[in-house]
Amino acid sequence: MNIRLLFALVFLVLFMGNISAQVIFEPVESPVYNFLSRMSITGRIDLQDEVLPLSGKEIGGYLNILYKQRSDLNKIENQELKWYLEKFRFEAGAKGLSEPWELYSYSDSNFVFHFSPQGGGKIKSELGNTRNKRWWGFRMWGTYGDWLGASFDFKDYGEFGDNITFEKPFTPERGSAYYLSYDNGVEYSDLNGGITFDWGSGDISLVKDYMTWGHEENGNLIISDKAPSWPHVRLRFKPTKWFRFYYVHGWLNSQVDDSSRFYYGNPGSDIYPLPRKRLINKYIAANLATFTPFDFLDVSVGNSIIYSGDIRPEFFIPIFYFKTLDRETGRQLEEDGNGQIFFDLLARYPQNYKFSFTFFLDVAQIRKILSSDFWNTWFGFSLGIGGVNQFTDNLDFNIEYTRVNPWVYEHKDITTTYKHAGFGIGHWIGQNADQLHLRISYKPVSRMKLTAWFRAVRKGSVDDIYYAYAEKEAEDFLYGKIRRDNYAGIAGSYEIIHNLYANMKYYYADISDEDMERTESFDTGKGHNFSFSLHFGLER
Repeated sequence: MNIRLLFALVFLVLFMGNISAQVIFEPVESPVYNFLSRMSITGRIDLQDEVLPLSGKEIGGYLNILYKQRSDLNKIENQELKWYLEKFRFEAGAKGLSEPWELYSYSDSNFVFHFSPQGGGKIKSELGNTRNKRWWGFRMWGTYGDWLGASFDFKDYGEFGDNITFEKPFTPERGSAYYLSYDNGVEYSDLNGGITFDWGSGDISLVKDYMTWGHEENGNLIISDKAPSWPHVRLRFKPTKWFRFYYVHGWLNSQVDDSSRFYYGNPGSDIYPLPRKRLINKYIAANLATFTPFDFLDVSVGNSIIYSGDIRPEFFIPIFYFKTLDRETGRQLEEDGNGQIFFDLLARYPQNYKFSFTFFLDVAQIRKILSSDFWNTWFGFSLGIGGVNQFTDNLDFNIEYTRVNPWVYEHKDITTTYKHAGFGIGHWIGQNADQLHLRISYKPVSRMKLTAWFRAVRKGSVDDIYYAYAEKEAEDFLYGKIRRDNYAGIAGSYEIIHNLYANMKYYYADISDEDMERTESFDTGKGHNFSFSLHFGLER
């Protein structure tokens, strides 16, 4: 099926439906999600956050529900509710509140437009290395009628100082797919946004943006925001309170040259023939169905497939199990895809507590598992427990353990690994690794958050994929040479005025690696680390 025809059919279905409200998505790093998550753990809202980002329309709806319960909130929670009602006044329909500063805004009965600059700077000292980061950009968004929304978010970054690495390996910090290198640092850009059509109980978008699937706090097994953002078609359908469905089809960067499409851009020149290369096409299709049998319990199950080569129309059928489709048309051939199954559970019970569990199954055969043959059973999981208002108001904690077994996210074909532009789409620790993360946070005043945290990460060796497929022997967890990262620190953040943030972080690090070729020497050792940033607009 022609891809343009497919989109035309989808849009035709939308316009035939009951179109009712516009959608602008709030970035996944927005602090409003922490506020809403806390309120859901207290039992005051039924937050649907298994997939982020949420739309401003959804956030405004939650804020209105909380406003009706404001007498039950403590002083700081009420102050923060008012703060976010001011920020999302348009989506919540709030009137008579202060309006956040923007460079330009316009609205009439049909058209709304907002434009605001963004920028900031950060200074960091890490294991004796001084690094500075600065950025500038702008964000604009608008809606037309009650069915169309669009946004555009651009930032240009520069990082300078000692031993700058744009990949940011083995950290939850985002990297970049493309950068310009200088003697003292790197520069790169980050562009996100898209267009969304909404019909009330669902929406469909063509976007390039970050997203997360799952409820983990310090990295997501299913889909995380570690990798650079990638363009995708996103479908969300929420027909009832107890069921919602998500689907994406995305275009990824394989970083693998396609030799069949090599050519010279200036073939008649002996001096400057200009060889041109194109990459092998790479795609992801994924879906997630979430059920809420009780107000306090969300159960999600879904699957995904990474495939390369020609675009395959069967993977545009959102509700299917993609690996079965792949077996019918591509098993053991050059079109063979890499399929995964995943499961996520969140229980907000008893009041003021939450329990989460995520399971990611990359490869498995039941027959071999029953015969105690585990060489091709690749999986990862995450367990978490958290609580809010512990011992006193606004004192919270979270404990999370994540383990990713050997070979997870990998594949025999380099063009179908669970990666985009060389960065993992799943958890940032990657295969053959685990992490223990502990956090205690407290809000002494509205919009200020103080955090004490500890993180311990272990990562074993990563052998050639030959050993997974040819040797057919199960590797022990954390086999080979081990890297160990231990951190303990404190952090503080404060939103001074709407969209103006100040952040401070101090931590002590103890990093060692038995594989001296894997980790740069300047990224190992023991020492104190400090950073401070001030920025208008979110740091992505």
